Amino acid sequence: MKQFFALLCVILAILSIIYGALKPYKKASAYVDAVKAESATVQEFVNLFKYALDYPSPIGQDEMIRFVSNDISNVIAGGKNDEIVAQTLVDFLHQYADPKIESGVGMNYTQLVMMLGTIHTNMWNQYNSVEDYDKAVTYFVRGYNINPDRPQFLIGLLELYQATGDQEKADKIQEHIKELWGS
Repeated sequence: MKQFFALLCVILAILSIIYGALKPYKKASAYVDAVKAESATVQEFVNLFKYALDYPSPIGQDEMIRFVSNDISNVIAGGKNDEIVAQTLVDFLHQYADPKIESGVGMNYTQLVMMLGTIHTNMWNQYNSVEDYDKAVTYFVRGYNINPDRPQFLIGLLELYQATGDQEKADKIQEHIKELWGS
C-alpha cells in the first residue's frame, strides 16, 4: 500500500511540474519568440501569435490575450499600416478576446474590456470608421457598468464624446469625474 501511495505521489508531482511549470513556460516562450520575430507579412505575425495563444496550457491564457491585445493596440496606434492590415489584426484578436468577454469572468477581465475599447478607439482615430467608434463606446460603457469609478473607462468615454461633439454625454461623464475626484 505504501508503494502505491509513493507511486501516486510521484505521478502527481510529475504532472504538476508538466502542467504547472513546463506548459506555461513553453506558452510564454512562444509569445516571446513571436514578439522578437520580425514578421514580413500580417499573416506571419498572426501565425506566430496564434501558435502562442493556441499552445495548450492550463495557466497563462488570460495574460497572453491581454499581452497580444496590447501589442496589437500599439501596432494600430502607430498608424503605419493600412486599414486592411489593422482590421486583420483586430479580427484575429477578437477570436480570442470575445469568448473571454462573453464569459464575463477571468483574470484581467476588466483590463481586456478596457483594451478592446482602446483598440477600437485607435482604429477609429486612424481610419474614421463609425463601426469602430460604436464598438469603442460599447466596450467603455461595458467597463463603466462593471466598475463606474475606474478612470480608464471614464476618460475613454469622455474623449470619444468630446471628439464627436456629443457635449451632453461628455458633460455627464465630466460631472461623474468631478464627483469622484473633485475639480
